[in-house]
Amino acid sequence: MQNDLTIIETPDGSATLQKANTAISFRSIKGAATESWHVFVEGSHITKKSGHWRVLELGLGTGLNLAKTVEAFLNCPQATQLTYTAIECSPLETARFEQL
Repeated sequence: MQNDLTIIETPDGSATLQKANTAISFRSIKGAATESWHVFVEGSHITKKSGHWRVLELGLGTGLNLAKTVEAFLNCPQATQLTYTAIECSPLETARFEQL
């Protein structure tokens, strides 16, 4: 249920979602964008790859990993193409994405 998700602004200026009355969040409440960059982009070593980047994400969540991957791709001159596939069984509503 998406009605029980609250937008939390994190110290790095990015946002994540937290389930109401719990400590469960989509990303770190200490820095959602920082976590996404460190774990997803740097952790995959994709920025060291030239040519065509192919990414599969299981669970799109707030789309932050996608955004950080696109950012890395646009700043990586040796990358020529990006194919990003995300599989999400419970996608957020469009209005929620717009809020984020």
